[in-house]
Amino acid sequence: FRKTLSFADSCRHYLNRHYLHIHPHSHTLMLRKGNSALVPPEIKWFRDSIPTNYNVILDIRNESAVAALALHDWALYDYNNNVYTSLLKELSADNSLEDYCRVMQQSQVSKTIAATLCVLVLLLIIPAYYLLYYRHRLNYRFCVERIEAVNSLLLDTLSPEEKLARIKPFLQGDFPDKLKRVVELIMSALRTAIDVENLQHADLELAEDDLNKSVLEANALYVCNAVLDNCLSALKHETMYFPNRILQVVKGQHPDVDELYQTVAYYRELCSLLGCQARRQLEQAPFRVSAVSAASFDDSLPSDIFVLGDANTLIYVFDLLRRACGGYKVSVGSDADGYVAFALAVENGDAVGSHPFTPSVENIPFMICRQIVSLHAEATNRRGCGVFVDRCGGQTIINIRLPKGFKTE
Repeated sequence: FRKTLSFADSCRHYLNRHYLHIHPHSHTLMLRKGNSALVPPEIKWFRDSIPTNYNVILDIRNESAVAALALHDWALYDYNNNVYTSLLKELSADNSLEDYCRVMQQSQVSKTIAATLCVLVLLLIIPAYYLLYYRHRLNYRFCVERIEAVNSLLLDTLSPEEKLARIKPFLQGDFPDKLKRVVELIMSALRTAIDVENLQHADLELAEDDLNKSVLEANALYVCNAVLDNCLSALKHETMYFPNRILQVVKGQHPDVDELYQTVAYYRELCSLLGCQARRQLEQAPFRVSAVSAASFDDSLPSDIFVLGDANTLIYVFDLLRRACGGYKVSVGSDADGYVAFALAVENGDAVGSHPFTPSVENIPFMICRQIVSLHAEATNRRGCGVFVDRCGGQTIINIRLPKGFKTE
């Protein structure tokens, strides 16, 4: 019997280890002998649905109670017998009776509810007819009338914003599925018309701004040209008078050195002042440097080659050379230094002259072209720009070197 109790302790030890593996932090463990007034751990395990073999636990408690009875250990016997009896009741209890009673009660309640529902359905046929059918017919007719009122407003000579403001009260509320599409189309068309009108107003304002800007720039350019014309005119007249005056002083019988010095100094200061004024006027109209397609200069040039500069002045350069030379054949190529080279094969080489960039009246177009290219070199900081003339094999070629540009999106 003592071995029985020892074997029972071993079994409880491994069953407790199994329980601690499932619940590591719990202290509800089976004991050899405990307080009979408290709920035994085995009962708590069973009620908590702990996965273990409760038949083995019954055998342990039964054999332990028999062994304690044989050894006259009455306290151990009472505890094991109490645990055995309680656990046996829990295992052999019939749990289906409660469910059966609950099902019968629910069946009775269901019958009562079914009878009540039948009576209510009979009473609610007329209200249901109104709610499910007739009310929808009335609502549909009312929505159609509202859409007809909206159509009359759409045909009126009002602005889209006024139409939308007047139509909104008619389109509030729910519409049937068949009419929702019509309402959405009306609202979408009005919003699109408002957006188009706003866009037109915005474009008109931008156009007015561009017009005012162009007028302002034209007026500024007119003033600049007038001042520049006055400066150049003054330079022309003073250049005609003062050299002759200086010549008269020098060729006089008794040349006055002081008068000569004062005349020359005054002439120099006057020319310097007018020259600075003219340069200042030119600085007020700077270049608008951007990427310009080579096709803008000549239709035969490719459109995928771009130069960096002011489009208007560059187009003027090629037009000026075309008029001065009487026509040419142009080709273009780009080098690795970041420049674009234009080769203008002149048909009439005599029109270019032997020294086209020497200051003279005949060479003014070529000098203007060279000055424009030089200004591009300063504006773009590309000092390799230039214009020069090559003569080989009886053919005259005008070479123009401009900074290479890249297409911008």
